[in-house]
Amino acid sequence: MTPGPELRASLPPVSVVICCRNSAPTLADTLDAVARQEYGGWWEVVVVDNGSTDDTAAVASRFESRVPNLRVVPVPNPGHQARALNLGIRESKSDILILLDSDDEIGPDYLLHMAKALERHDFVGAAMDVTRLNSPKLVGRRHQLQVDGIDSFCGYMPAVVGAAMGVRREPVERIGGFNENL
Repeated sequence: MTPGPELRASLPPVSVVICCRNSAPTLADTLDAVARQEYGGWWEVVVVDNGSTDDTAAVASRFESRVPNLRVVPVPNPGHQARALNLGIRESKSDILILLDSDDEIGPDYLLHMAKALERHDFVGAAMDVTRLNSPKLVGRRHQLQVDGIDSFCGYMPAVVGAAMGVRREPVERIGGFNENL
């Protein structure tokens, strides 16, 4: 579904943050899926290199002509993923943040649907298909997540898998970002 002119005019700016560490083998597929998006509003992609020792940054740079406003940002003092997420969020420009892992492949119109959901909610999760990209052995060890809605873990609180999460900037900043000690 390509947005019509009336929808394009109303689309909010979007920042896609992709955190990486030694992701050269998978990042091209992730960025290829991102490059196929037909989001009619302004958007950017911030690839955060969290201390890679492989060609992750070079792989990301090859997409500069296909992905709008792509930037590769190195983490000065690499650490856990939360540190990379916080840096990517600080470096991004939009109030709508879509967080992806470097081994994700998003479906058509993903940015459109996530952005529209984030206009109404502070925090959203997308449906996931873990069978397509994972081995049968790995799929057999996990139950399907976020198929029909947001899951609760241990019967406690709803939680969204970071590989399919969108959030508005204000709530993230209000809680001080992601906990870098986890």
